[in-house]
Amino acid sequence: MNPFDHHSNTHSAPTDLIRRAHAFKRLNALRSAPRGNAAEARDRALREANALYLRAGLTLAELSVALRCSASYLWGHFRRLGLHTHDSTHRRAGHVPARTIALGQPGAFAVIDTPQKAHLLGLLIADAKPRIRMRRVHNRKTKVYEGLEYIVQRRDRWALKRLKDLLESAATIKPTTTVLTHRGTTKHHDDLSLIVYSSRLARDLAALGVVPGRATRNLPLPQLRSDLVRHLIRGLFDGDGWITRDARVKDPLKGWSCGVCGCRAVLSDVRRFAKQLGIAAPPICPNGPNNLKLQWSGIEAVRLLERLYGETDLALPRKKVVARALVAAYQAAYPDGTDGSTRYQHREGKRWCYLTDDGRVGTRQAQNLASRALTLWTRNIHPTRGRRKGR
Repeated sequence: MNPFDHHSNTHSAPTDLIRRAHAFKRLNALRSAPRGNAAEARDRALREANALYLRAGLTLAELSVALRCSASYLWGHFRRLGLHTHDSTHRRAGHVPARTIALGQPGAFAVIDTPQKAHLLGLLIADAKPRIRMRRVHNRKTKVYEGLEYIVQRRDRWALKRLKDLLESAATIKPTTTVLTHRGTTKHHDDLSLIVYSSRLARDLAALGVVPGRATRNLPLPQLRSDLVRHLIRGLFDGDGWITRDARVKDPLKGWSCGVCGCRAVLSDVRRFAKQLGIAAPPICPNGPNNLKLQWSGIEAVRLLERLYGETDLALPRKKVVARALVAAYQAAYPDGTDGSTRYQHREGKRWCYLTDDGRVGTRQAQNLASRALTLWTRNIHPTRGRRKGR
């Protein structure tokens, strides 16, 4: 008797690779059946393909390639026939979908109780886009919040990192391209995006005003504790605000202005906040056909920047650097807190401006600080609306 006869007559269990090879071989034979005209033959082939798909642990994408039809076509027919798929994302068994690992703290914004959350909330109100899909519930289509998308410029990666750390998210910060068309001119901007999936997070933020079309709905800011309002307003300035300078003014300390844009309800809350600080609030002005703005100029702009960006690290770095340099320059030039400026209205009646009685500032320290702020502005380090050519 051959000692190897026992082993030769025993068939070992098929491995995963063997199952997959047999499945693909059989699927090649079924390739034309799912698109045949005969409904019975098509359904019979789809049932066999589904059994091979489950037995071999294939993905729906692999099955669609083998049968030369789209994954949505297969999923729709599997659902019609009552056939099982691995999970909602059509991955193989044991795969953890991205939506379940996206967040570690989905309820981070359920209660706004820290300055960090208040500042990030202001950023999200300004720039975030909730992810929504339509579902049919009781024969009616309804909107379901399923996540959040936040897109910023590449130089503002700091904001995405802070949001990702707060949510304990495993999502990846990915580069993306934003296409904007204005007056017939199309521009492509290289940005960064963070997309997280959590219906609880989206619902919590929707209750705080982070909803699609916020400007058209004219929603006010959420009610927060008095010590957190400043951080919320700073987040708005970091997201939808600016600190800029009129290049026609020769004095480096003059011509600066700051502002924020948004709907009327939000700007009314910002004006109320400025008045509580004792800062004169300008009127709400149009900022294009579908938007409004608030803008401060001169010493009032410096006072507002000092209250927003002074002695805090919860601010966009590029705006914080310019704001602090400008405030330091004014403090060095006018230690008593005033510049003896006279407030007058521009002859075109579009904005309020400030001029000093003695013209240029003579303090060496103030000139150095102002030159530093002007250099940051020239190099486009501070927030302007895009890089300006020739400066």
